[in-house]
Amino acid sequence: MSIHVMNLVWENSPYEGNTLLTMLALADRSDDEGSCFPSVETLAKKTRQTERNVQRCLKKMADEGYLDRQFRIYNSTIYRLNLSKLKGDKLSPPPTPKGDRLGSTRVTNGAKTMSQMSPDSSSNTSVDSKPLLFEDSKEEPKDRRGSVFSETHKRLYMAKNNCPPSEVPWGKKEAGHLKWLLGEKPGWGEKFIVHCLENRFKSEVNHRQGPMKYMDDLNDYASGPLNAYGKPLARAREEAPLHHAGDL
Repeated sequence: MSIHVMNLVWENSPYEGNTLLTMLALADRSDDEGSCFPSVETLAKKTRQTERNVQRCLKKMADEGYLDRQFRIYNSTIYRLNLSKLKGDKLSPPPTPKGDRLGSTRVTNGAKTMSQMSPDSSSNTSVDSKPLLFEDSKEEPKDRRGSVFSETHKRLYMAKNNCPPSEVPWGKKEAGHLKWLLGEKPGWGEKFIVHCLENRFKSEVNHRQGPMKYMDDLNDYASGPLNAYGKPLARAREEAPLHHAGDL
């Protein structure tokens, strides 16, 4: 625990209620740089909240710049409180470029933009400050993880239950929750999602359950199929006692 970070949170946190409790719980486990890596389950127990509500608080702090998160696939997330923001430090604005004239251009972050200098008083021409992208600029790749999840779930569900597509549980509720979940799990790649889903449908579980029952815990299947008690299936079979003919 860092007394320095705890004091910063107590004195300068803009939050109250559950979000403040969550920030204090992070500070209680952090080093002097504000870094820690407790699980969501640990934070929920410490703050007397549900895990879902803790995730909402973490997202709120991250969206507002008070928390940085480094997601890891097989380990808990690394959290780092933004101590500079808690102290109220502000970055000085970038200097205004000199010598810009109306109609001139400059390159900013890979895009060519019109100068935002005010026009000559003798001219009524308005200046369009929208960025003009170079021809070789590329759009951001689309996130296909949602469609990969839904298509893989439907394929495995139909195969396991020998049913038509109309009987697969999937709708707006599942799609909406999946969209939120993937926003919280940027480290889940397409191959990882397929791998975990295949292991889930090889596990000793109720295969008639819809994705809302297991979606949040998909990470549990990263190491392989699980038995009915949530333990690795292969390991459980290896640990099962051997029966000799004379024992039967």
